[in-house]
Amino acid sequence: KYLKDELGQSQEAIDTWYRHWIIEGFTALEAMAPADGLFGGDLPNLADVCLVPQMANARRFATPLDAFPRLVRIDAALTQMPAFIAAHPDAVNPDGSTIPNGAHLPFYTQTNLGVSHEFFTPGSKKPLTVRFDVVNLFDNIYQIRDGSGIGVFAPQYGPRRGFFVGLSQKL
Repeated sequence: KYLKDELGQSQEAIDTWYRHWIIEGFTALEAMAPADGLFGGDLPNLADVCLVPQMANARRFATPLDAFPRLVRIDAALTQMPAFIAAHPDAVNPDGSTIPNGAHLPFYTQTNLGVSHEFFTPGSKKPLTVRFDVVNLFDNIYQIRDGSGIGVFAPQYGPRRGFFVGLSQKL
């Protein structure tokens, strides 16, 4: 948005700028890429994990990849692995949205309750505050994520009912 809104660049100029920086980065990375195998050897390492989304972006912006045969080979090998298939940018948005982890779930309401009281003890000029809190008072079970999206792979739920007690005294 900065290039377009703040600097007034056209979408074509922005895409050209983006392709330029992809090519700069890929040129350096291609020189470091192994002749065979992955960056991590037989198993993917952090460089391999970071390569797949960069290759997806390069293709999205129609970046020529002929000068990067090792990166193309590594990307092809990685995108055949189950973990990479599940996390690939084309696979994480089955609803067609452009926001990773952007699927919508039904709304939920969580009711919390908290009470506190200050007690003045003999011989103390400062009160003792006692607090009691209940999180998720009605113990509603609700889903925060459905398990789709980048790096999720499992549904996640909100907290169950919890009881908390606190004591504090001002200094």
